[in-house]
Amino acid sequence: MFSINRTNLNIRSVSTDLTAGLTVAVILIPQAMAYAVLAGMPAVYGLYASLIPLIVYPIFASSISLSIGPVALISIILLAGISVYATPFSEEYISLVLLTGLFAGLFQVLYAVLRLGRLSHFLSKPVLSGFISAAGLIIAISQLKHLLGIQLERRDNLFLTLVDVFQKIQEVNRYSLGIGIAAIGMIYFLKFLHKAIPAHLIVTILAILAFYFLGLEKYSVATIGEIQAGLSAFDISFLQDLSFSKIRAVIPTAFIVSIICFISSYAIAFSFQYSQQNKVLANKELLSLGLAKIVGSFFLAYPSSGSFSRSAVNNQSGAKTGMSSVFTAIVVGICLIFFTGLFSQLAMSVLSAIILSSVIGFVDIKEMKRLWKINRRDFWTLIVTFFLTLILGIVPGIMGGIILSLLSVVIRSSNPHFAILGKLPKAESYRNIKRYPEASTIAGTFILRYDMDLFFANADHFYNVVIEGLENSQDVDTCILHLGPVNYIDSSAMVKIHDLISYCNLEGITLHFTNLIGVVRDQFANEGIFEKISPKQVHLSINDALSSDKVKSDTGYSTQVNC
Repeated sequence: MFSINRTNLNIRSVSTDLTAGLTVAVILIPQAMAYAVLAGMPAVYGLYASLIPLIVYPIFASSISLSIGPVALISIILLAGISVYATPFSEEYISLVLLTGLFAGLFQVLYAVLRLGRLSHFLSKPVLSGFISAAGLIIAISQLKHLLGIQLERRDNLFLTLVDVFQKIQEVNRYSLGIGIAAIGMIYFLKFLHKAIPAHLIVTILAILAFYFLGLEKYSVATIGEIQAGLSAFDISFLQDLSFSKIRAVIPTAFIVSIICFISSYAIAFSFQYSQQNKVLANKELLSLGLAKIVGSFFLAYPSSGSFSRSAVNNQSGAKTGMSSVFTAIVVGICLIFFTGLFSQLAMSVLSAIILSSVIGFVDIKEMKRLWKINRRDFWTLIVTFFLTLILGIVPGIMGGIILSLLSVVIRSSNPHFAILGKLPKAESYRNIKRYPEASTIAGTFILRYDMDLFFANADHFYNVVIEGLENSQDVDTCILHLGPVNYIDSSAMVKIHDLISYCNLEGITLHFTNLIGVVRDQFANEGIFEKISPKQVHLSINDALSSDKVKSDTGYSTQVNC
């Protein structure tokens, strides 16, 4: 049941898990503080978010490799959604963020109970890529105030933020900028030397030493400031004065966090399942991620999610069980107890450098180029989501992306593929006459295959293509509808089938249905179709239909009617 026990714990597995946990912790600690600040929370809350959730998650999780904790994307979503109702870093804001985490966790547990693991496909890849690319730019621009050492009003619109930056360019603190640029350069240099080097931690330590020995406080370089030492205690104060207005304020952001967190976390876990030879189960991931948020919120942990970079390190370091996450949490706990004082003189521009170096890869130019070449519709979907997020902000952008995904499904479903079939010479197969010019139609007979389930969105389309096909054919007295690809017909589409039967009866056309699966046959019976047509007009194959209608044909029984 527990992923911690998925592999028998032995000296070797504990050893590799310990190594992986320590390695991930070295990367996580500076990132966690940086992402907490990005979320509008004091830096210490990033460490809190890296403690209890990492212990709860692996108990029920199916993934061994996934490393959860604070991430940039969820942090910027929280900032965008909650800062509308409270000032970042304030007590009220912190309370609302923790409440958001609680409801996001409840949503995910509910999804798991309802077995909605398919939510991993809730957003199309182009929509998700467009949103993440725009979010990367917004995150990068949001860090300019710390990098440049200037005061900026928080804005949802990226372009207005850039205008503010240019207006205050004379106020730039050259020392903050210099430290930030040096930190970015050092991070990329260390990563260039070897990806396994803990660049963020090394840069953090060097920055603290530089601040101390060079006396940079006299140059007004902003720092994290004092960080409260000690582990996070059980705390329900954020539930005090709970009201409907507060719940209404956090629900939209909680919903978005629950969806984005699961989609991104599941995708990361899935990408590592083969290297670990363990199957990742969507509903178990929903449950474990949700419980981590719920329990974590009562220990001052703001919503966590899966991190690709830390999961890759966890996997490459040889993690064998979920104990690697527990070891990571233990290291974070030790840091909270003994070493928080060391971070008080860490420059904010260094945290910005850590964030900037992490999100630069968010802008997916490669995917844009790929879609431009292979699928222009998906390309424009990505672009629309991208600019929608840039112009309107994170929360409207992702909500727009979700709506765009749903509209895309409806639009594509409302105009699905269909094929007019003809018989291949010297064969017992029927193929699309547009793809197979050698396929010939049969005199007096119209044969059509419809390639999608029939429901309200495409019911009219189905009816119209059949009617147009009959009207464009000459002297048709037999219509054969191959509905093999159809697995379900809703009530709206059934009405159209009744209308089609009535039309054929008026025109003196015999209507046949072939290749119906059992479920569709049952629907025909329940909807009274067999009261209007004879059961003998429903066949296993096109050849059966042709034979029963005594159409001239040299073919026999065949089930080879796909293309």
